Amino acid sequence: MQNSKLNVETSRSTDYKHEEHVNLSIQWNRWLLRPIGLWPYSNSRFEQYLNWLINIICYSLLSFRVISCILFMYYEVRDTYVILKQSGPLIFFVMGIMKYCVLIDHKADINECVEQIKLDWKNATNDKDREIMITNANFGRKLAILCTFFTYSGFVFYNIVIPISRGKVTAEDANISFIPLVFPVSKYADALHSPMNEIIFSLQVMGSSMGYNVASAACSLAAVLAVHTCGQMQVVMNWLNHLIDGRSDMSKRVDGRVGNIVRQHVRILKFLTLTEKTLQQISFIEFLGCTLIICLIGYYLIVELTSNDVTNVVTYLILFISFILNIFIYCYIGEIVAEECRKIGEISYMIEWYRLSGNKKLCCILIIAMSNCSVQLTAGNIVKLSISTFSEYQRCTRMMQKLETKGTSCLATMDHDYIGNMNLSIQWTRWILKPTGVWPNALDTSSLAVFTWFSKVKDVYNRIKLFGPLSFCVMAFLKYHLPIFHEDDIRECVKRIEWDWKNVTYIQDRQLMITYANFGRKLVVICAFFMYSGFAFYYIAIPISVGRIPAEGANMTFIPAVYPFSRVIVDTRYSPVNEIVFSLQLMAGCLMLSITSVACSLAAVFSVHTCGQMKVLMSWLNHLIDYRSDMYKSDDNRIASVVRPHVCILKFLALTEKTLQQVPFVEFLGCMLNICFPGYYVVTIMYYLITIMVRE
Repeated sequence: MQNSKLNVETSRSTDYKHEEHVNLSIQWNRWLLRPIGLWPYSNSRFEQYLNWLINIICYSLLSFRVISCILFMYYEVRDTYVILKQSGPLIFFVMGIMKYCVLIDHKADINECVEQIKLDWKNATNDKDREIMITNANFGRKLAILCTFFTYSGFVFYNIVIPISRGKVTAEDANISFIPLVFPVSKYADALHSPMNEIIFSLQVMGSSMGYNVASAACSLAAVLAVHTCGQMQVVMNWLNHLIDGRSDMSKRVDGRVGNIVRQHVRILKFLTLTEKTLQQISFIEFLGCTLIICLIGYYLIVELTSNDVTNVVTYLILFISFILNIFIYCYIGEIVAEECRKIGEISYMIEWYRLSGNKKLCCILIIAMSNCSVQLTAGNIVKLSISTFSEYQRCTRMMQKLETKGTSCLATMDHDYIGNMNLSIQWTRWILKPTGVWPNALDTSSLAVFTWFSKVKDVYNRIKLFGPLSFCVMAFLKYHLPIFHEDDIRECVKRIEWDWKNVTYIQDRQLMITYANFGRKLVVICAFFMYSGFAFYYIAIPISVGRIPAEGANMTFIPAVYPFSRVIVDTRYSPVNEIVFSLQLMAGCLMLSITSVACSLAAVFSVHTCGQMKVLMSWLNHLIDYRSDMYKSDDNRIASVVRPHVCILKFLALTEKTLQQVPFVEFLGCMLNICFPGYYVVTIMYYLITIMVRE
């Protein structure tokens, strides 16, 4: 009796957690879709009629907005700017009607997706799988909240804040005051007199709320369905990691585990196909409409900036951000879905599949093939939803998530002098990193901060001349922070380089690695040479060539500082302050150039070492059929010995990308400015010299 009670309580607790997790995934969508009659309903007749009534009301409100706007623009508007200003809301509400129709048409598909999500949560029994799903559900919920927040922020500002900021206005031909309508209507509606004024204003607010609700509901639904798909794919990856050795809740037979993985993968692909079917028309409408609306809002912003109306500018700016964000969310979810599909293929390759016996290895080939040709989210089967699409759409920098991998390695001892070879790879980098405190395993990390205050410069050229060094200092500060932040990753990369040198036994392989290590060393030397040449000329040669200069209004000479120093803090013309500031600026300049050399050297050494390892792997592949003396005689063992290093190389490459991806971004962004500024300086100096020569 007690056991039966315990089982009932456990079942209730499990059901409660299951419902709680389901709500974590779909609750926000239910809150958005149910008020507009789009949430799947039960078989009760009353709920069906209620949804029909809600649909009619929603159609009426959206149609009222569209029809009133068309009538006003057609009969009464002659000003081009007013026509353009009303075109944006008109396009938005036409989009709203179309998206609402599509959502109603796909209500059965939405219901099927929801049931699939419930079933996935119900079948999640393993704690690790459930954690993965909870993480993705929270992420999808955050995307939905973010989309809803910005969408309704635009609604509040455009439909409520602007009318409130204007207040009641007085009619020109009558002694009455009225609430200014956000969307003007035809004069035949007589919207100036009460209560018609309040009724039309209320209908417009409700219609606008409906349009924004449909927009946020569509975007949130897309985010939740796509992120749930990603969560299920990550669960499959977790299963793949346990394919060889199994897990307590898995089948004891390899065939059973393979069958479960393939079945789950097929279910995910079917769910993804259903998601694509549900969302492709909505995303196409979003792309097409938002393209026009974003252009119009940009035009409104330019016009409103000239009128100095802060409320309108803020409103249009928020609307601009919300529409951009909607497009980004659609593209982003398409990107992460495609990336997770590819990751399944990568994981299938990175597991120890060579330990599978006989034809059981072929299952990995099938999974890899399906991962490479799986369904992608599109906008109407015309545009693929991805970050690259968003980049082209908005002409902005491409953003991708990279795979973060963690690798462990065990060190083995070898007879050859691997330390000398390893120093060939990393010694020069160590020489540069250690003085800046960035080299791993250093006892402490110290940095020299020099705050250079600019004097009050009125000349435009001198201001521009100081912007170059200022941007370089900011770049150096960022690049110094990033290697410290990634110190563990740098340490891991160095350990892997050391491990690679320890485990190379064949002479030709070692020669290949030495060749690439020498090449990487030369790249580091070239980078450091040119960096420190710039330091020597800018910080030493120029001050020496100028020499000590006399001070104005004082009988003394001083060393001109490389960066002008504000006299508000201290007068650097007097000794010994002059020498101290000059020395500090010299050390700061040396540090900044060292940091730049560090970033470039790390990128060169890690990348070239990766190339060397790939070259060694190619050499092994050339001997895969007719093995060489240091290889296994068994074909399976030779294949395994090739696959394992390839996986290690891919992990090292992923770790290198994780370590360096932010540094090149800072480098590219800063160097774009720094290249422009010296070009301007050179042109200015040449113009000055030519002018002097012509005068002479």
